[in-house]
Amino acid sequence: MVELMHILNAIGKQTMKTLTARQKTALARHKKAHGHTKKHISEMKRLMLRAKNPLSFTQAHKQTMRTKGK
Repeated sequence: MVELMHILNAIGKQTMKTLTARQKTALARHKKAHGHTKKHISEMKRLMLRAKNPLSFTQAHKQTMRTKGK
């Protein structure tokens, strides 16, 4: 498994995306200001980080409000 990760990194493919610093602070501010649940925040993170068709903060929030609620 470790060898596979080294091979993927060597050819330029990342195995795990992370949120940018701006996205992290925006999510923290959003959770505090609007009192969203852990389920809401984790769903937003998942939508913003998914490999196929990642969403922007606003798009992720709109979709999460429809599916998970506050």
